[in-house]
Amino acid sequence: QGELKDLQRPVGSKVEDVQAMLDSYQKLLDDLKNWKNGAGDLEGVANLQNIVQQQEDLIRAIEDQLDRLRQLLLLREQFIALIADITTFIARYTEVIRDIETGGHTTQEKIKKYDDVIVKIQECEALLAAATDKGEQIAADGTAADRNTITEQLQCLKQQLTALRRAVERQRQQHEAAAAEHIKLSAELDTVLEWLHSHEAEVKSRPVLSIDVSSVQREQEKHKELAAEVEVYLARVRAAQESVRHEEGLPGELSERLSEANMLLTTLPPQLQERAKYLDDNKRYREEYQVLVEKLHAWVGEAEGKLEAGKDGVDFENIAHDLEDHKLFFSSEPTIRELVSQQIQASANEMWPSLSATEQEELSLKQQRLTQLLKNTLNLA
Repeated sequence: QGELKDLQRPVGSKVEDVQAMLDSYQKLLDDLKNWKNGAGDLEGVANLQNIVQQQEDLIRAIEDQLDRLRQLLLLREQFIALIADITTFIARYTEVIRDIETGGHTTQEKIKKYDDVIVKIQECEALLAAATDKGEQIAADGTAADRNTITEQLQCLKQQLTALRRAVERQRQQHEAAAAEHIKLSAELDTVLEWLHSHEAEVKSRPVLSIDVSSVQREQEKHKELAAEVEVYLARVRAAQESVRHEEGLPGELSERLSEANMLLTTLPPQLQERAKYLDDNKRYREEYQVLVEKLHAWVGEAEGKLEAGKDGVDFENIAHDLEDHKLFFSSEPTIRELVSQQIQASANEMWPSLSATEQEELSLKQQRLTQLLKNTLNLA
C-alpha cells in the first residue's frame, strides 16, 4: 500500500514519464500476484482472509491504474503524432506558397492553387483542435510545468498556422485584385484597339489631292488632328504596358491584347510619319509647280509687252536698238521651251500620283494650254 501511494502522483507529459509509471505499476502488480500465489502456505495464519481481501483490492486498483496509464500513453502518442503532422504541414506549405509565386502560373491559376491550400489549412486546423483537446487532457493529469509546456507548444503551432493562413489569404487577395485589374485592363485595351483599328486604314491611306496647294494644306490640318488622336490612344497603350511591365503569368487573353497593341504601337507612328511626308512632299511639288508656271507667265507677259510696243508703228530712229533688244530677249527661247517641256512637265509628273482622274485630266489640259501659250507667243515673236 505504501508503494502504491508513492506512485499516485501527477503523470508527466512525456511518453517516457507514462512508460516509467506503467513499468512501476506492472512490477508492483507482479509482486502482489507472486505474493498471492505463495499465500496458500499460510492458511493457518490468523486474519488471512482479511489480508487476501486487501491484496485483491490492491490488485484491482493497480490494474485500473494500469488501464488508465495505457490510455494516457496512447493519448500522448496520439498528441505527439498530431503535433508532428502539424509541424510538417506548416513547413511543407510554407514552401508550397513560395512555389506558387515562382512557378510561372497565371493569376487565375495562382488563385485556384491558393483556394486548394486554404482547404488544406482548414483540415490542419481541425488537427490542431484535436491536438488541443488531447493536450488539455494530458495537462489535466500533469504538473503545472507540464501544463505550461503543452500550452506553449500548442500556442506556437496555432500562431504559425494562423500566420500561414493569413499569408495565403493575403496573397490570394492580391491576386484577386490583380485579376480584377486585368479584367479592367482588358476592357481598356478592347476600347483602344477598336478605335485604332477603325482608324488604321486612314493612317495607312494617302489622301487624293487637288492641283492647288490649298487642298494639301487642308489635308495637312486633318492629318495633324488624326495624328494627335492616334497619339492619345497610343499613350493609353503605353500606360497599359507599363502597368503590367513587371508582372508574370498574365492571362492569355490579356497577353494577346497587349501583343496586338504593341504591334500597333510599333507600326502606326512610322505610318503617320510617312503620311505626313507624303503631304509635305506634295505641298512642295505644288509650290514648285506654281513657281515655274508663274515664271512662264511672267516671261510671256514681258514678251507680249515687247510685241505690243511695235503695233503703233516702227520707230526708225531706234529700230536698230529695238531689234537688238528683241533678239536679246527672245534668245532665251530654248530656256523657256525647256521650262515648259521639261521643268513644268517634271513638276506635274511629281504631282500626278496624288491626283484623282479628273484632276489628272485637268493637269494634262493645263500643260497643253501652257505649251500652246508658249507656241503662240513665240510665233508672234
